[in-house]
Formats: sequence, C-alpha cells, structure tokens
Amino acid sequence: MALCLQLLIYLLQYLIIPLFYMPTPTDQTTALLIVCSTTFVVTFAALFLFAKRSWMMLICFLLYPILVKIYHPSYIYGIGYGGFLVAFDENFVIIVWSIVVFLTEAAAAGAVKLIKSLIKAI
Repeated sequence: MALCLQLLIYLLQYLIIPLFYMPTPTDQTTALLIVCSTTFVVTFAALFLFAKRSWMMLICFLLYPILVKIYHPSYIYGIGYGGFLVAFDENFVIIVWSIVVFLTEAAAAGAVKLIKSLIKAI
C-alpha cells in the first residue's frame, strides 16, 4: 500500500499534472502548491481510508526521490534549471523537493491521527 502511494504521488506530480499544466521553472509558488496539495490530499485520503500504519508510508518515502531521479520532465519544478542566481545541482533540487514531500506526508499523517482520535473520542 505504501509503495503504491508513493508511486501514485509521483505519477500525479511528474506525469499526469504536466500533461495539463506545466509550471515554468521559475514559478516556485505554483510548483509548491502543486506538490504540497497533491501530496497532502493523496496521503490524507490513503491513510484515512486504507492504511493503519502511517510509519510504513514514511519508510517507503525513499522510493519518491529515486523515481524523480529516474525520470522527470525537463525543468519541472525547477529541477535542473540553471536560471537562478546560483545554479543548483539537479540532485540538490530533487533532495529539497523530496524533503518538502516528506514533511507534507508527515503533516497529513498527523492530521489523520488527530481526526481519528477525535472521532474515537466522540
């Protein structure tokens, strides 16, 4: 389940959404909105409806940066784009986006735990 979740997040962010809207490499606000919103919604729904162990999802997170490194559209979310004042290495940008995804998944897992505990209390 957790591996499928990471695969689904990757497919949405790097294959499906770019078919409809490809943010410019310098538009980091839109990129952050796309990455965080898709990650939070998919993770929240999966953990709330299906999963009982959120820690499995966080362990399987390591699949995400590997998939991004294997394939990503050119300059999506600023990966590999050298137009900044300081040209960042592609691997560095992938690590930064992976950390953003990890923190968003952790926030979604925390929100699910909080909501489930509130439901049990009622």
